[in-house]
Amino acid sequence: MAKRIQAGRLAGERLAAEALTMSEKDIEGLERIAEDGQRAKNQMLAANLSLVASLAKR
Repeated sequence: MAKRIQAGRLAGERLAAEALTMSEKDIEGLERIAEDGQRAKNQMLAANLSLVASLAKR
């Protein structure tokens, strides 16, 4: 999961810096990677929140 988050972050940074010089195909690929990274981050946050909630109930 950490690798997916990292890849998404890097893809987003590359899109922000180089989008004007990239092909449409490259942009679409990086957007997919960035979205997957965001989904992975959201999954990790949800799992951590669930863990904290279960520990708080004890």
